[in-house]
Amino acid sequence: MNKPAGERCKYLDQQNRCEIFGTDLRPKACANFAPEEEFCGQNREEALQILTLLESSTH
Repeated sequence: MNKPAGERCKYLDQQNRCEIFGTDLRPKACANFAPEEEFCGQNREEALQILTLLESSTH
């Protein structure tokens, strides 16, 4: 399941909770993700800015 940074995951509910958490449908990349401040910042807006910058710099 590849998607651009900033694009909302189709499995998030209105409270930004994963609807497939704990199921076999959850992608391995999500299950293995360990948030770090360097990449996630202090809030959602900072995280999106950082991840978008990282994505654009690796193309």
